[in-house]
Amino acid sequence: MKQPILTAENLTIGYVHKKAQKVILSNLNFSLYQGEVVGLLGANGVGKSTLLRTLSGVQPELAGTISIEGKPLSSFSKNELAQKLSLVLTDSIRQSQLTVYDLVALGRIPYTNWTGHLSPNDHQKVAEAIALTHIQYIQEANLDELSDGQLQKAMIARALAQDGEIMILDEPIAHLDIPNKLDIMKLLQNLARTTQKAIIIATHELELALQMSDKLWLLECDSQLTVGLPEELALKGEISKIYGTHAAHFDISQGVFKLHTEIKHHIHVKGNSAETYWTSRALEKLGIGLKDQAENSLSWHDDRLTLKWQGNENTFNSLGEVVAFLTLDQNEKTSSN
Repeated sequence: MKQPILTAENLTIGYVHKKAQKVILSNLNFSLYQGEVVGLLGANGVGKSTLLRTLSGVQPELAGTISIEGKPLSSFSKNELAQKLSLVLTDSIRQSQLTVYDLVALGRIPYTNWTGHLSPNDHQKVAEAIALTHIQYIQEANLDELSDGQLQKAMIARALAQDGEIMILDEPIAHLDIPNKLDIMKLLQNLARTTQKAIIIATHELELALQMSDKLWLLECDSQLTVGLPEELALKGEISKIYGTHAAHFDISQGVFKLHTEIKHHIHVKGNSAETYWTSRALEKLGIGLKDQAENSLSWHDDRLTLKWQGNENTFNSLGEVVAFLTLDQNEKTSSN
């Protein structure tokens, strides 16, 4: 059996304020394995950051135990822990006097003596981290010259240079645009596969976490941590339980969130899978749902669409024209009523 690199048993996390304990979550039990990507999910304020800070030794646990390779976390010195575990926080560093290479080299501090002198091995580790994150082209650039996506990759490279078995990231893509979000998440997945590091990612990007995580850790207020395969947790309704709201629900069949919409009419759509999917997205906004045996129908023929609606048949040149027609039709019926 594969042995976990990190384990938590009966863990209680929170704070001590004026000698009184403020418990955030308790009775947490989980394991983390090499080469594994874990998505840590939960609503704001549920305790994700508190859990990450506790796992990384930034704040102590209130009860229970955390172990790395069978050794209690509390028994590690700060330097020893830094050689086992690296932490990437949302607060980034932008100091113009630092280059990307300088920033990544900071990851080697746990291995240098008091002078901070980098050995040939340290320089090799820095170069490897820069290569793994594909940022060679900006390694001499100052940090204040970087885009947000480039800076986040440099922060990940610094964590890689620490050369520990565990990487913990708190909202690494929170302020990035969609292409950079995708790029960073795919990079982290590849790093877990190629380096066999265990990676924990706290994120609000549920749909991305579902795609790239080997396991999910789901946190819910006043509840135990739920651990499992993303697909199993979705099928069991655990995703819906945590993220469902009065305004939207998690569609288990498609793995996406959908706004609650009152369906007033049904239509049968004939087309390929992509045409059917995007047609359904457009028509659901009008309160029209898909149904195989519906009297109304919409057929795709290359770039032409034939709509049979309320006993009449019309041909349109685009889906936009269909939506405009149906919107006008429904508005007229509403006005007449």
